[in-house]
Amino acid sequence: MRKIPFIKSDPVTDTLKEVRSHIDVSKAVYVYRNLHKRCFSVKQGGLVRCHTEYMCMKDVKFVVSESGRQRVITEKVKNVHAFVKGMVAETTKDQPFYEDRSYNHCSYNPYRGPSFFINDDPKQEIDETEWLDMAVGESPELLSHPGS
Repeated sequence: MRKIPFIKSDPVTDTLKEVRSHIDVSKAVYVYRNLHKRCFSVKQGGLVRCHTEYMCMKDVKFVVSESGRQRVITEKVKNVHAFVKGMVAETTKDQPFYEDRSYNHCSYNPYRGPSFFINDDPKQEIDETEWLDMAVGESPELLSHPGS
């Protein structure tokens, strides 16, 4: 069984550098919340490449498998069916909201709707964003910025 690295959140740029060392940076990754390890799992090429407490991505698409969502609703058991797809950023300093903090909070709840949404409002669906900042704390925080 191969060992999957767990990247602790230290200085942000070091975290992203460490994540990038485990992936092919020219290809998109799929990132989902890992409920068992209380982190994000980074998947590429069908394999989990690493786990991390922090991630910054660009050119992001929010993806929900409706069949997986229905299984959660029916069985009342969580499963991986929602994730974000995009490129891992080189550094957070490239983000347009790094200084001005002009971002939206994003979340997902299979019982509240079929997609990710903004500011805890299921009526404000979000399908994609230019930048996404993700951090694990008491609860995961996803901050999106639509770009300039």
